[in-house]
Amino acid sequence: MSVNIMDLVKGAVSDQVMGQIGGLLGTDAKKTPSLFETAAGSILGGMMKKGATAQGAQDIFGAAQKQDSSVLDKLGDLLGGGDATDQFEQQGSGILDMVMGGSQQSAGMIGMVAKALGLDKGIVGKLLMMAAPIVMGVIGKHIKAKALDAVGLGNLLGEQKSHLSGYMPASLTSNLGFGDMLGKAGDAVGNVGGAARDAVGNVGGAAAGAVGNAAGAAGDVAKSGGGLLKYIIPIGLLGVAAFFFGPKIMDMMTRSSGAIDPSEITAPEIPGMPDMDFGSIPGLDALGETGKTLTTGFSDITTGLKDVTDEAGATSLAEKITGFTGSIDGLGLDKLDGAAKTATSGLVGKFKEAVTGLISGKSEGIMGILKPVIDALMEKLSPFGG
Repeated sequence: MSVNIMDLVKGAVSDQVMGQIGGLLGTDAKKTPSLFETAAGSILGGMMKKGATAQGAQDIFGAAQKQDSSVLDKLGDLLGGGDATDQFEQQGSGILDMVMGGSQQSAGMIGMVAKALGLDKGIVGKLLMMAAPIVMGVIGKHIKAKALDAVGLGNLLGEQKSHLSGYMPASLTSNLGFGDMLGKAGDAVGNVGGAARDAVGNVGGAAAGAVGNAAGAAGDVAKSGGGLLKYIIPIGLLGVAAFFFGPKIMDMMTRSSGAIDPSEITAPEIPGMPDMDFGSIPGLDALGETGKTLTTGFSDITTGLKDVTDEAGATSLAEKITGFTGSIDGLGLDKLDGAAKTATSGLVGKFKEAVTGLISGKSEGIMGILKPVIDALMEKLSPFGG
C-alpha cells in the first residue's frame, strides 16, 4: 500500500495548530481544515508535477533535506504570530517558488486557488505559505525515515495520484495542470480514438491512392484505343478497391467514432516476461490492507527489476527492497490463517517466480548489488509460502 502524504500532513497538524491557522487567516473554524487540505493538496500536486522529471525530483529532494527536521514539532510556536510566523511564511514562499518555478507562477497558483475557494488572494497566499513548509517537513521526515534518494522520492510523489484527487475540486486540478496526472485512463481512450482516426485516414488515403493509380493506368489504355474500356475499367477498379478496403475503413470509422470498448485497450504481451499481475491471486480480499501492502510492494520491486539497467538504478532499487523487507515484520503474516494465509502463500509464490525470471540475464555488476538484498527478502518471506 503506497504512503498517503496527505494523511501524513493532516496528522502533523493538531486541532490547536489548525485553530491557530484559522485565527491568523480570519477564517471560520469549521471551514479551516478543508481550506488547509486544498492548499496542501495544491502544493503536493505541484510537487508531483515537478517531481515527474529527474531534475525536478532532485530539486525537491534537496529542499527537503535542508528543511529543519524539527519544524513539525514546533508548529504551535511558529504559528503563534510575530516574527516567528513571518519567517515561517517567508520560508513557505521560497518553497512555493521552487515548486512552481518562480514567483510569477506562484502568484498564478494563488489566484487559481483563491478563485476555487472563493477567498481573497491575500488570505490564500498566507494559507499556501503556511502549508508549504508543513508539506515539505512531512516529506523530509519520510525521506529520512525510509532512507529515500531522489529517485525514491520521485516514485513516492508519483504514487500520490490515487490519493490527491479526493482533496481538491476537479476544476482546480484542471486549472493548475494536474488533471493529466490524475486521469490517465481517459487520456488512454482518447489516444486510442485518435490513433483510430489516423488509421482511417491512412487506410482511406491508401484506397484513394490505389484507385487513382488504377484509374491512371486505365486512362493510358483508353488513349491507346480502348473505346468503352475508358469507362468500364475505372468503374470496375473502384469496385475492387471498395471490396478490399471498404470493410477496414468501416471498422476503423466505427472505432474512431467513440464506439470503442475500453476493455479492448490492452498492453502488448512481451514474450518471456514473468506474470506480475499480483492482483489476480484468489482470495486476496481476505487479506484486506495487508494484501494491498504486499501487492504494491511486490509490484514496485518487480517493476524495478524489469527496468533496472545500470548499477546506479540497482543501488536505488536495493534501498527500496531493503525498506520493504524491514516492513514485513509489522504486517503480522505469521498470525494469518484460513483464506488469508492461502492468499499470502499464493502472492509470495508468484512474487518469487517473477523475481527469478526477472533477474535472469542481469549483469554481474547489477546482481552484485541486488542479490544480497533479494536473498534477505526471500528469506524473510520463506515461512509464508512459495
